[in-house]
Amino acid sequence: NPVSVRDQEAEAQRLFDSGRQREAAAIYARLADKELDKRARSILRAKEREARQVETERQLADLTARARGMRDRGNLQGAIALLEQGQKLTGESPGASTVAPGSESGSTAALATEIAEMRAALSGRMRGRMLVVVAVILVLGIATIAILLWKLRPAESPAGNSATATSSATKSPATPAKGSAS
Repeated sequence: NPVSVRDQEAEAQRLFDSGRQREAAAIYARLADKELDKRARSILRAKEREARQVETERQLADLTARARGMRDRGNLQGAIALLEQGQKLTGESPGASTVAPGSESGSTAALATEIAEMRAALSGRMRGRMLVVVAVILVLGIATIAILLWKLRPAESPAGNSATATSSATKSPATPAKGSAS
């Protein structure tokens, strides 16, 4: 029935224009499955792919915005997980298999770049924390050694150094030195 097919195609276009690409793609796919004319079927499949691609790009933009918000709040691991979901989304989208290799959208490359940047920031943050921990351990170790050396030093008498005072007192000043002529 050509009238109902045109009505369904018009409905799919209305859904597409209103931002409901997933539903539009489903209608285009159903119409293409029923279409006998190759040219008309090809046109319907192209519209289906376009609807799926727009839906995927919208989802990627949403995921990317959420990931940036998480990054700005300091949750790099959560942001990386969201972006990896986006990578899976681009790999699993039905339109992705029909795209020729090497001509994929820039969104996949942008996701990979953003993930790499966040991983580098995360490793830098972890490296910085490790340096702080090592510095604290070194300071504590040096302080411990200094305290131990201070406690193990020889005890002094209140009148001064008792070892030199007793050694000078035992020598008599009247005793001539050896080898002196008297």
